[in-house]
Amino acid sequence: MAVRDLEFEPIDYYNKVLKTSIKENASKYFDDRLKDSKLSLEENQRLYNHYMKMCKNDQENEKKISWVRFARMLVGVIFAFLIVILLICVLFLSDNLIACILLWVGVVLSIILMVICLVKISDKLRQLKEVDVENDKKRQDAYSKLNDYNRPLKDQFFWNDFNKIVKNTTDIFTLDDNLDPKKLLMFRKVYNYLDTTDTNQSIVGVLSGNIETNPFIKIMFVSADNVEKTYTGSITISWVTYVSDGRGGRRAVTHSEVLTASVTKPAIEFSDNAYVIYGNNAAPKLSFSRCPSGLNSSSDASDIEKIYRSNYKKMQKMQDKALKEGGSFQVLANDKFEGLFGAFDRNNEIEYRLLFTPLAQNNMVDLITSTDIYPDCFTFIKRSKLNVITTYYSSKYPYYLIGFFIGEESFTKMKAEFIDTISNVFKNIYYELSPILSIPLYQQTEAGEFNLNDEIHHVSEFEAEAMVNQFGDYSNLIPDDCDTQTIRKIHFNKSVGDVDIYDVDCLGYQTVTHVEYVSKLGGDGNFHSVPVEWIEYVPVSKQMMMGVKNLKAETNNQANSIIFDLANGDFISEDNDDIVFNKNLLAFIYDQEYNEYDDDQDKKLSSVIAKYLDRKEN
Repeated sequence: MAVRDLEFEPIDYYNKVLKTSIKENASKYFDDRLKDSKLSLEENQRLYNHYMKMCKNDQENEKKISWVRFARMLVGVIFAFLIVILLICVLFLSDNLIACILLWVGVVLSIILMVICLVKISDKLRQLKEVDVENDKKRQDAYSKLNDYNRPLKDQFFWNDFNKIVKNTTDIFTLDDNLDPKKLLMFRKVYNYLDTTDTNQSIVGVLSGNIETNPFIKIMFVSADNVEKTYTGSITISWVTYVSDGRGGRRAVTHSEVLTASVTKPAIEFSDNAYVIYGNNAAPKLSFSRCPSGLNSSSDASDIEKIYRSNYKKMQKMQDKALKEGGSFQVLANDKFEGLFGAFDRNNEIEYRLLFTPLAQNNMVDLITSTDIYPDCFTFIKRSKLNVITTYYSSKYPYYLIGFFIGEESFTKMKAEFIDTISNVFKNIYYELSPILSIPLYQQTEAGEFNLNDEIHHVSEFEAEAMVNQFGDYSNLIPDDCDTQTIRKIHFNKSVGDVDIYDVDCLGYQTVTHVEYVSKLGGDGNFHSVPVEWIEYVPVSKQMMMGVKNLKAETNNQANSIIFDLANGDFISEDNDDIVFNKNLLAFIYDQEYNEYDDDQDKKLSSVIAKYLDRKEN
């Protein structure tokens, strides 16, 4: 079967083509970067081996130090033991002169030997510590030389390497460098996408692209949800009762009991979520929902049959009811697909069949039952032209694919890590898109033209909000007395040149501990107050201003040029933590003394930004 035919069968396409192809292209990409760096694999290996030898010497010397310290401790214990024996001789053997003298001589000689031994051990320990200092210096020097040698190679990697490798691997989907504001507006106007991130949600990452010509956006966000949380507390009580001792008397019996109480209070719970939205004009009147079937990697054929037959029976009952009541619901002949996909709420049988052809049905069954990629964990919601996909693995890979951090210093190991990272990220993305790729009609339907008449920003709001979250725990964005993570929302202010300026609202919570006493009846017949600690979440907030610019740089050197200029501008503070660079986007927090109504400052900002446009690489 030709590769082009396999593209309409996503599981086979991945297993037979893409799984190997992505590794081969990642390998070639690394080799090309190594060639461009003009570095020698042999020289790297020589420096790496020398560095590892220095590490080994350092570790061996550390072991020697540990053994000498143990020996010193052991000699010290023996020395103390001999001192005790000497004292015993003085106290208990003074009446036996000969025995006392012999014992004294033996003990004193042993003590002298112990002292000599301790002196020698201490001297040896001192020598080993000197060697340790020297070894540590040699190890650091070896690492510095190795790292300096490797730097030209690491500088060859840029934030969009992954996108380039994907482009060389397959053409059925592509990844954008950034989410174009025009694409976001297209989702809103053509596909009726309503932004769902409200005041308690903040976008932390965006990944966008096209499947053939139709657009998709992956949105990752953090939520601060209002939940009810139960807190517990306990105390132990005791009491005494009297019982007959069987001899006409009474004896006391002590009892104890743990009293537990709980209170339920409002709380805030932070969680990470993600979903993919995909726009396509095929079957524009059709809406449906499906949830994971419950199959996992341990499910066998009997589990699969049990699930789909159970769901298929439910659908047959729905069909019978629809026939009686004049409804339109009709089950497909493919009972396995119907039972596993489980679109119980579909609203248009004609378009449902148009979308799910026999090939699409088989693809979906393969996706749901196959464990070659991941177990069935995807939710698929279609509302007219808009499709939403969520999976358990949505947040399991880097959402900003910026120059993969390569921890290894050996080129051989570095390459293996690079290939492994690229392959795993591609695997996750491909699985998220697989429900869409399983429907041939989607790939065969052109997106059409989108005429833009609205004024748009230079950077999409989704990317801008993701950028403010790249500042992490940067103190200038954290409200006073905030004890939790923050939800950061942006609001467009204005543009200065090609820099978009946003007002940033940072919402967090101060946690205040309270104690509530709950009355509980004990076994002694009395009520007791059980203290229960609970936490109140008090909202705290802070407002700042952020500028965002698309650098459109092609290398790290170009990006660093404009970052350097901005870091030395008066409109931001001198703290380098005020700046983040990600996915070719530069964001900076304005100095708190910046006056947004000062035209001179705006002109200065425009001037500094403009320097970048004429800057050339050295």
